[in-house]
Amino acid sequence: MSVNNGFKRVDKNRLYLKVVSLLLLFNLTLSVLPAFDSFKDVANKDLLVVENGQKDFLAGQDAKEDSKINIELKEKLDLLRVDQILSSAKLFDSASSIITENEWQELELDRVLENWDKYKKTKFDIWGIKNLLKYAPVGSKEIIRTLVEDDKAFYELNKIIDTVQAAQDQLISYWNVTDELNNNSKELYFSLFSEFAPKVNNALNSNENILGASHLFEFVRPFVSIFALMGIGNAVNNYLFSKGAGAFGFNFKFAGWKQSFIDGIYSPITQHNPCPGVYKYGYDYFRFFELGNFTLGDNYIAGKKLVSNIVKNVIKNEDVKSILAGTVSAVAVVGMQAWVDYRAYADLRDAVGKIAFLRETAGKLQENLVKVADMLRALNRMQDGCFEASEEECFAIKNISKFIKRDGFAGINKNYDGLNKLLDNLDCDTFKNKSSVYNSGRVLGTHKLMNELKSQLVPLLQNIALIGGYRAIAQAVREHKNSRTKFCFVDFIDSEIPVINMENAWIPLIKEEKVVVNDIKFGINGKARSMVLTGPNGGGKSTYMETVAFNVLLSKLGIAAADKASMTSFEKIRTSLCPAQDMASGLSSFMAEHKRVAEVKLAINSCVGNILVLLDEPYKGTVEVESAIRVYEFGKYIASSCPNCVLLTATHLKRPIDLENDTDGLFKNYQMGYIEKGACNFERTFKIQDGPALWWFNDAAKRSRFIDWLCANEICA
Repeated sequence: MSVNNGFKRVDKNRLYLKVVSLLLLFNLTLSVLPAFDSFKDVANKDLLVVENGQKDFLAGQDAKEDSKINIELKEKLDLLRVDQILSSAKLFDSASSIITENEWQELELDRVLENWDKYKKTKFDIWGIKNLLKYAPVGSKEIIRTLVEDDKAFYELNKIIDTVQAAQDQLISYWNVTDELNNNSKELYFSLFSEFAPKVNNALNSNENILGASHLFEFVRPFVSIFALMGIGNAVNNYLFSKGAGAFGFNFKFAGWKQSFIDGIYSPITQHNPCPGVYKYGYDYFRFFELGNFTLGDNYIAGKKLVSNIVKNVIKNEDVKSILAGTVSAVAVVGMQAWVDYRAYADLRDAVGKIAFLRETAGKLQENLVKVADMLRALNRMQDGCFEASEEECFAIKNISKFIKRDGFAGINKNYDGLNKLLDNLDCDTFKNKSSVYNSGRVLGTHKLMNELKSQLVPLLQNIALIGGYRAIAQAVREHKNSRTKFCFVDFIDSEIPVINMENAWIPLIKEEKVVVNDIKFGINGKARSMVLTGPNGGGKSTYMETVAFNVLLSKLGIAAADKASMTSFEKIRTSLCPAQDMASGLSSFMAEHKRVAEVKLAINSCVGNILVLLDEPYKGTVEVESAIRVYEFGKYIASSCPNCVLLTATHLKRPIDLENDTDGLFKNYQMGYIEKGACNFERTFKIQDGPALWWFNDAAKRSRFIDWLCANEICA
């Protein structure tokens, strides 16, 4: 019977040993489950310390001023990043552009965008405006008119753009390699197998259930680790001592795995008990090894006994010896316990910190993805209501609707299944509102898909940018309704020759209060479809020509910066306002001019529709006579062979003014207005006037006075 009990006891101890082993294995498994990058962090520990030290140093330098600078810098970096993101995929055929990059630069359209910056809501809008001006996609006229005239439509689109604005930083962050949240979130994924078994690693990270379980384990692991180590450590110590005690002549009996483990768990409480537990019936050397039951009082008694034995031959007085031994033991015991308590606190603090990190990181990911999901739901509603009339024609709305409805994904997109999974996830309850309770596996899986498929989202973002551009342009038009400088809708004319007719046209290059408006009239009644603009520098010739070009460009969107506008449709705009010499290619100033005019001529001949051409002092850089002949001959060619072309030429040469008579009025001479108010005192009106600036060619004294006045004013300015 006793033998059987012994066998039962052995089996029971083996069972407890298996349980403890499983707990230890569970703890170790949880330690390696997540895809922590801490392995790499350890290798780069010194580098991280240096980098963190540099960051801390910089953070302490002029914090308030730096904060403002950093915000502005981040805004600029984000705009650059947006431009790179949206330009990474082709949306339009470059052949369909109304202008090239050369025209964009020469017409100073970046300055226009700077003035329109106040109308943008999102960081995508400027890219959208730029591409609307360059390409004027189908449906632009209709949607802008709808947004300007229909308050409800404008309000609804504003609400949609608000959701884009809320999600913009989260979307951009997926392309930002330094984004803190993205980098922190890497610790929520598996990386243990990334080097030697990447497919296994990817499979683990693609399974939402495994990710969710891993994330849950990470919450419990720190506490499991603390309690398991306390219990296992005590049980193993007791077991090993029970086996080895006999070698020292001690008769120590193992209490069993269960009791030893429980004693280990309770050890933090037991260790703070000031009353003796093991020595409550008196001190015994053999009881010293019952580690799991030792209290603070036991440690004090054992320590006092130890000190007493050490000093027994030195101090004979029992009272003194007792006081000394008690004092030393108390200090040692309290100090040791304080250190143990601090380590326990540090472990607990780290565990709580880890849990807070996990909760904050996953919670922030969910919050960000909720914003992205809200944006997609808002975009899905865009074709409803006030946009029904323009949906069939609006290029951007059609593309967004196709993306949201996944029309055309299959067969043309290798990531069809991934995109479907991503959109399905974003449409589920997890991302309908920010919540403290959510499917963490789905959050992590969706975040991973966003990172993997971000390039597939670029077409959607491009069309969102176009919609934002429409709203910004419509807001500019709406805000100028009661202004001195207005926008209007263009009335388009069917005519065999190009026509431009605008009243009080202007361009938003300068502050509104300084704008000078001008009438623009070309091709009316079949006459004077081109111009020769003469006069001195500084009078506004270039600005006038840019005003014409900008409004022809705007007309492709159905509007013009003018009180009234009627014109034919123009397919292209080409300019040669300031071609630069290229020393690397061996191009002199004159050759650069010649090359650019040749390119413009080729564009005129290849254009199937109407084309607007601007030339500012063409063929300069060689002798005046030769330049004058070439400008004149180019004008004659346009008048006789290019009925689809409106040519604006600004020049300081006299010969081209003969084009008005020699082309039967197809060219007309103009000049910018000047008033001489006294000796060497002129006033520039910046208003266009009929006729050539003959005084500039024939009155040397007045010309000299004007140049002296202009130079003096420019120097003073």
